[in-house]
Amino acid sequence: MKKSMKTVCLLILLVFSFSQLGFSQYAQLVGKRVELHGPFCWDTLGVALDEQTCDLMIQVSRMADKKLFKALLKATEIIRVDKNAKVLVLDTEIFEGRAKVVILTGTESFKGMSGWIPIDWLKGNDKLPRFSDMP
Repeated sequence: MKKSMKTVCLLILLVFSFSQLGFSQYAQLVGKRVELHGPFCWDTLGVALDEQTCDLMIQVSRMADKKLFKALLKATEIIRVDKNAKVLVLDTEIFEGRAKVVILTGTESFKGMSGWIPIDWLKGNDKLPRFSDMP
């Protein structure tokens, strides 16, 4: 009985530590300037002004329904930004699947505003930024 309990605990510990390896890529982005990489065929993305709207945006983007996502982008609680927009990552909520960012590029009226995005949109930012990428 004790041996099987130790085996189960060890297995749970191993699974949790391997899953954390994937999460660490997002945690390391806090405080860094990155690009938003949304779904491959979507040119316009959104930055939600609150966590609840971001959760809705996450659900709709997972459905991969472009028409529904475009309709959601018209909500007043979402700032529309171009794909590959530059943002500064303020926080990552890994288990909730979202990240808080500050918009650095785009329309002058939206620069400096902060909001929430699906954490998946931070993928592909593992390289260090170059000075030539800075505005």
